[in-house]
Amino acid sequence: MSNKKLSYFEVKRPVSRFLSWTLGFFLLFQGIVELGDFVGLARVSSGPLVYGLSRITQSGVGHFLLSLVTTGLLVSIYEYFRRSLFKAKSVISYLVLAIMTLMVCDFLVGLGTVGSTDIMQQLQSPTRFDSFAVRFKNTSAAFQSILAVIMSIALVWKYRGRIALYGWVNLASMIISGLGVGSLYMLLMNHNVDFLNRGLSLAWTAFRYVIEILPVVFMRRTLIYKQIKDSDEHGDI
Repeated sequence: MSNKKLSYFEVKRPVSRFLSWTLGFFLLFQGIVELGDFVGLARVSSGPLVYGLSRITQSGVGHFLLSLVTTGLLVSIYEYFRRSLFKAKSVISYLVLAIMTLMVCDFLVGLGTVGSTDIMQQLQSPTRFDSFAVRFKNTSAAFQSILAVIMSIALVWKYRGRIALYGWVNLASMIISGLGVGSLYMLLMNHNVDFLNRGLSLAWTAFRYVIEILPVVFMRRTLIYKQIKDSDEHGDI
């Protein structure tokens, strides 16, 4: 086996097309989720588009459906990335599998809140299961962050090119996200800034969206179709 570091994983043309469509839909639906959080609970007077977006994203059923779609799309991309790592005989594939498992568990825990009429109701009058779901998701998020850091460092260490770049981007996104949350907290606490200010809220929504999608975009870029001779020997899946 060659000691040369891989710079990308090769996939077949149909897989590459599938991943491109999957990424596109993920960007779209994740954008809808973020816009829904920005709009919040809107009134009918806000207009049919804004009101409809609010009803979809802020209802229990709507939130569940969006979570189903975004989680399914994201796990699909992760799965092809995991397969490529596994075919390259890398133990990093097990870290990716653990992250995927926690994502699916987060979604399954969210199934218990589907019956609620809206998200605000869950926050104001949480049931025991709602409280458990919050604790579970917080714990899961912490473990996912730890696994993602380990995975990113391993990718940077073991690979080069697009794969190593994905590791760097993933690390940078987590650091910038933490700094962004800390900066927002300091701004709100020390400068008496109203987070309901539309400009600040929109900027935070855009920041959060970019930070969430950037690692996924670069993960997709590690999986490319490149027609070369004897492709099966270069990680074709």
